[in-house]
Amino acid sequence: MVNSKNYLTIMEVIVVIIIVAILSALTLPVFQKTIQKSREKLAVANLKLIVNAEKLYRARYDSYAACEDLDAINNNLTLDIEGKYFDYKVTTSGKYDFTASAIGKKAEGEYTIDPEGNVSYP
Repeated sequence: MVNSKNYLTIMEVIVVIIIVAILSALTLPVFQKTIQKSREKLAVANLKLIVNAEKLYRARYDSYAACEDLDAINNNLTLDIEGKYFDYKVTTSGKYDFTASAIGKKAEGEYTIDPEGNVSYP
């Protein structure tokens, strides 16, 4: 009687590893694009928060707040925005106009928004 044990041969293991590697290589670009899109949405959402906070600031102080960095934005506009992927700034041009920007720390580009909520993408 032949002793039959169910073991995987080394070739079967190598084939499975190759298949998993190919599937991973095919899905990686899709995964990276999904991450990029979610970061883009985060930047736009934070810029919209800044616009609303600037409107409240203008109602109180009759001008917009110019903020050179994220700390100034969070302090002056009483927000709690995290700057993990983007640097944020607000530049004013005159008393009644401003532009808020989100500048990517890697290759995300720069997103801007005006007081009316019009977003420009890179």
